[in-house]
Amino acid sequence: GLLHKGGIVHGYLTTSNMLIQNDMIFFIDFGLGGYTKDIEARGVDIHLMRRAIESLYYEFSEFAYESFIIGYKEIMLDEANDILKRVIEIRKRGRYVEGDRHK
Repeated sequence: GLLHKGGIVHGYLTTSNMLIQNDMIFFIDFGLGGYTKDIEARGVDIHLMRRAIESLYYEFSEFAYESFIIGYKEIMLDEANDILKRVIEIRKRGRYVEGDRHK
């Protein structure tokens, strides 16, 4: 949320591009990132994070993603609504869309 609030998109936001030290999260590898407030770019960041959480931490992926979204909304406020709607659209574009992908 803080990155997006500052107009920064990561471009490949996954747990592999995060470092944790002293209870702080640091993002690395901004090679695909940039400065934009584009809803699509922000939605892609969130979608990629969700996919990473689902593939690596399946047993608690729903809780982890919901926690991520709660924090995102706290930072982005009303701006989050359109972005999260776009995440749903992006998710539906997937090659192998499952029935639960409407969430």
